[in-house]
Amino acid sequence: MIDLDAIAEKWLKLCGHCDAGLPMGCTCTGDDPRSDIQRLAHFIRAQQDQIEQQNQELDWQVGIVKRQRVTIAEQGDKVRELRDQVAFLKDKVADLHHQLIEKEG
Repeated sequence: MIDLDAIAEKWLKLCGHCDAGLPMGCTCTGDDPRSDIQRLAHFIRAQQDQIEQQNQELDWQVGIVKRQRVTIAEQGDKVRELRDQVAFLKDKVADLHHQLIEKEG
């Protein structure tokens, strides 16, 4: 893990003279920032890769949920269809029962 606070402390100090463009009494570090920049770039790329992997995983999970939702909706349609068929058959049985009673009576 990169110590972002240490890098910020080292490179993000205010230097009144440099910030004002005055060439005297500079308090800036004289170090080369490229190694810190390289570490930060590597860290950011790793974070981007991790985010991309998480996004792909989420997309995969969303796809599963969508497919399950379609399956559940299809099952609901089948249940309603079966319920309608049962109601129709009950009506037919009731009609046949009444016809038998009328014939016997």
